[in-house]
Parts: sequence; C-alpha cells; structure tokens
Amino acid sequence: MEQGKQQGMIQGMQQGMQQGMQQGMQQGMQQGMQQGMQQGMQQGMQQGMQQGMQQELWEGIAAILEIKFGKNGEALLPEIRRIQDVEKLRKIRSALLTLTTMDELRFLLKQ
Repeated sequence: MEQGKQQGMIQGMQQGMQQGMQQGMQQGMQQGMQQGMQQGMQQGMQQGMQQGMQQELWEGIAAILEIKFGKNGEALLPEIRRIQDVEKLRKIRSALLTLTTMDELRFLLKQ
C-alpha cells in the first residue's frame, strides 16, 4: 500500500509539472505575441509619421523650387527626394526662402 502511494505521488507530481510547463509556455507565447504586436504597431505608426513628414517636406521644397527657379529647380528634385533625414529636409526648405542662386542650393545639398 505504501508503494502505491509513492507511485501515485510521483505520477501526480509528473503530471502537475507537465501541465504547469504547458500552461507556462502557452501564457509566455501569448504575452510574447501581444508584446510583439504592440511593438510592431508602434513601429509602423512611427514609420508612417516619418514618411508623411518626408512627403510633406518634399512637396513643399518642390513648390518653392518651382516658384523660385522654374525648370532648373525641378531638375534637383530627384537628388532632394533621396534625402531621408527630416531635419536636413527642414533645413533645405528654410534655406530655400533666402537662397538666391542655384549654386547656393547645390552647395547646401552637398553638406
């Protein structure tokens, strides 16, 4: 009888450990998936905002170039569109308001 109790206890412990591990793994996977989805959504929103800012700056720069320099200014658009840095795009847009020549603009783009 004592041996039966021991075997029962051992089996119960093994089953309990197995169930506990399975539950722990399932909970861990669920939490990991939730965190991954939140991080992915956050990152996607940030990238979308960044791209939106870039687009607005490119369009503003294009408009200023067309007004100030006509077709000559538009020729620089492909080079400007390669710029991804929002701060640099802001500096270019601001500088365009005071620049008077295409050479000044080319110099600014090389910096």
